[in-house]
Amino acid sequence: MKKFILKLLIFMTVLYWISYMIYSFTEFQLVNIVFVTGVVSCFFTYGGRVSSLGEGVATTGTVGGYVPSTKVNKFTGAISPYFLGAILTALSSFVLMMFM
Repeated sequence: MKKFILKLLIFMTVLYWISYMIYSFTEFQLVNIVFVTGVVSCFFTYGGRVSSLGEGVATTGTVGGYVPSTKVNKFTGAISPYFLGAILTALSSFVLMMFM
């Protein structure tokens, strides 16, 4: 749990640093840059294993020759600290908006 929180905080710090560097070179508001940086990083950090439904769709694409590796109703995985950090960065832009 400590590693998860540490990775989360480091990633959020990096995203805020990137946002501030963009802010110093442009004339956009910091709130807008933080939001866009958070949303864009959500797309890059989202990932995980394929769900049972996704493997079932893969079976139809290979004409039944694909054997699913996961069991039905098996938990697909935990949330990534990087993805959670990106979501929190995007949501923190709303908090910044109230104070700016």
